[in-house]
Amino acid sequence: MDLVTQSLMNTFQAEECLSAKMPEADLFEHFVNFCVVSNEYGEEFDVEEIHTGGGDDLGIDGLAVIVNGALVEDSEEVDDLATLNKYLEVEFIFSQAKSGGNFSGADISSFFFGVKDLFSSKPAFPRNARVAEKEALVRSVYAKSALFKRGNPSVKMYYATTGKWVEDAKLLARVQHEIDGLMETDIFKSVNFLPLDARTLQRMHSNAKNRFSKSVEFLSKVTLPALPGVQESYLGFLPFEQFLKLISMDTAPCSEGASRVLRPRLQCLADA
Repeated sequence: MDLVTQSLMNTFQAEECLSAKMPEADLFEHFVNFCVVSNEYGEEFDVEEIHTGGGDDLGIDGLAVIVNGALVEDSEEVDDLATLNKYLEVEFIFSQAKSGGNFSGADISSFFFGVKDLFSSKPAFPRNARVAEKEALVRSVYAKSALFKRGNPSVKMYYATTGKWVEDAKLLARVQHEIDGLMETDIFKSVNFLPLDARTLQRMHSNAKNRFSKSVEFLSKVTLPALPGVQESYLGFLPFEQFLKLISMDTAPCSEGASRVLRPRLQCLADA
């Protein structure tokens, strides 16, 4: 492993209060999960809740389920969002982390096979407790398929190593074949495979660390017309004390089991 990635992992381990005795392979899985989910989700989250790696993990080291923009952990949260929004827009974020320097075609195919088995009505392989919990959550989502008004769930699969991705033609052909196989199940809107090498992981970590989350009360506003690629936009003004929240930096103590890293999103708490 290169010196930069190793240093970032060590800092990450301290900031996330992960055990100093954690094996390096497990730490790399947590580090990759942090980079991946931070890239997809703008709020704080517990990296250990994302982790699924270990024996009987289907080749899946991390799984995040994002429903209507919220990272959900159980079926009750899905029920609440369904009741509130009357629709479900779902994205499944998978990760596989290999601390070695090679992008293995066999490992990539195993990753795809594990993901496909997770969604299968006739599973072929056993699951560990964490994967089983995630599978129950996935099935609770599909139990509400009538609410997929904006299309079936989408899938993103991040495969990370500490090597260098070089757009190998044989690997690309294998990946496309595996994507086609998942799409043939007719339960996904899209499937994307995203290879992460050391340089990309370093950039994603930097992006996550240099963004932060703030919540403000934004009461005096008007809603602007719809814009391409923009879900919601407003025009208004903030009281000075609310503006101060945007330009001040909060810090949080590191305690066991806590996640102290601020994630990128601005929340506006509007009046009901």
